[in-house]
Amino acid sequence: MLLKKEYNGSSEIFQIIRTPNTGKISTDELIKISMQMNRMIDLQKYPLREVMVGGKAFKYTEHFFMDQMFQQHFWYADGAEVIYIGVYLMREDRIRYPDIIKQVIEGIKW
Repeated sequence: MLLKKEYNGSSEIFQIIRTPNTGKISTDELIKISMQMNRMIDLQKYPLREVMVGGKAFKYTEHFFMDQMFQQHFWYADGAEVIYIGVYLMREDRIRYPDIIKQVIEGIKW
């Protein structure tokens, strides 16, 4: 997790969740769970793309949440593990952090 200091605490701008796939869920099931938790994920408006992260093929989409926060979602699931990568950039963060986030994602090695 990558946090940005704020005057009243901190703001999460990047997270990676990696866990064993004990439920044996598919990437599509993982995406559906995410869509239930975040109703702003609209795959009709912002279709899924495939991107490589650390040699693994992730499903990817991006969108704006409440017209304020730019969100990126990366999902991966196989028989052994589930991985979710989330990026959450507020308006002012979209100027400062995209290059850093891109370098972090490109530098991931599983």
